[in-house]
Amino acid sequence: MLVIRNEQLEALGDYMRSLFVESIIEHVAADFPVESEKMGDGVRGFIERGISKAAGFGIQTESDVSRFIDLMLKFGPDFEALENMAWAVAILQDNGISGSAKIDLIYQQIPAQQ
Repeated sequence: MLVIRNEQLEALGDYMRSLFVESIIEHVAADFPVESEKMGDGVRGFIERGISKAAGFGIQTESDVSRFIDLMLKFGPDFEALENMAWAVAILQDNGISGSAKIDLIYQQIPAQQ
């Protein structure tokens, strides 16, 4: 029988997270080149912060976290603290809906809010 120790699982998780961060760095460089250039080496920290913030709102899938980071790039790294983004905060803080639904709702409402 194959036995996987907790340390092995943690190492795998760290590796997968590292791959995800690298893919988001590439995405940011391609889709947000100006912002990426301004951040320089700080882009990794920005993404790590975005992953943590997204998790705090129950947003966990790679696709949804990527879209959350896109919101941070479009509206500002602390967009959820902006007065004109209160509508998005209400969605993010709604524990009755999934992380995917939160991101979908925000993206659906962006045109109406601008």
